[in-house]
Amino acid sequence: MTELAPDPVRPRFVVCEDGDEYIQRFVRFLASRFEFVATRSHHELSDRLGSSQPVAGILLDLDFRRTPLADLIDEKGQALACAASQVQHNLIAQQGICILAALRREGCPTPAILFADLESPAQNDYLTGRLGPLEVVPSSVGLGELSTKLAELAQRRASSPCRNGGI
Repeated sequence: MTELAPDPVRPRFVVCEDGDEYIQRFVRFLASRFEFVATRSHHELSDRLGSSQPVAGILLDLDFRRTPLADLIDEKGQALACAASQVQHNLIAQQGICILAALRREGCPTPAILFADLESPAQNDYLTGRLGPLEVVPSSVGLGELSTKLAELAQRRASSPCRNGGI
């Protein structure tokens, strides 16, 4: 894959999902304001964040059921291959949280948005308190609202002295 030079006008967001629904939607409707880069696993995301190209934020899907088992991790960043079937199922359904937890353990402070339909405000408070900077956004969020959130995230990130968190 050829690396393109970063666009100084459009903030870059790395999208981590097991399919391409989010990335296609974002590129189709928001590419005039933002640049989006696709990743499909913790490993790919970590590599992208370790590059010299600045990243305004991470956009994470929650459920990674289409990802090969070998590419999945627990929240400590360990492979799932040896986990029991029920544990695998639970971690697959929460892979976005596991990926973000592993990144935070690695020292990555890059702001993130997790697309998740949580059952209670307490779950949201727990995740944002533990894995911040993080905003949990329903998967049904409208493009206008998302565009505003991304612009705010990019503005905050631009005023921060840290680039990608040194991963």
